[in-house]
Formats: sequence, C-alpha cells, structure tokens
Amino acid sequence: METMLYRSTKEQVVEAIQVQEAVDVPTATGIVKAEPGDWLIIDAQGNLGCCDNVNFQCTYEAENDSDKYARVSESKPWGC
Repeated sequence: METMLYRSTKEQVVEAIQVQEAVDVPTATGIVKAEPGDWLIIDAQGNLGCCDNVNFQCTYEAENDSDKYARVSESKPWGC
C-alpha cells in the first residue's frame, strides 16, 4: 500500500499570545509549559496549547478581517 500526503482543508482561527518568559499554565488536562518566544494558543473549542515560534510562524498569519473572524467563531466547532 502506498502512502499519500494530505493537508488540512479547514480554516482554523485561533487566539494566540507570544510569551516573554517561561510559564506553566494549569489546565483541566494538565500543565501547559511555554518557554520564552513560544505561543499560547486557544482554539475554537477553547483548548489551550503551546507552539514554538518557528512552527507558529509557518502555520498562522494575523487575521485582520473581523467579519471573517466573527463568521468562523459563530459556526460549529471543527470536527462536528
């Protein structure tokens, strides 16, 4: 069987903040650890995660269209 490459076709809007110092954030599923330069991310379902700066810059770009954000945040969560 041959493997194939896939990419996500879903647009994902997240809230994010870049941390300036090491931080441990307690969540319902455990501690999320972030180092300086990492990004704390909250997805559409409200889940908190951490992403290093290189992966964040390669994955996300600033969303300046507030109507587009409102449209996505009012829709059903991804995966539903």
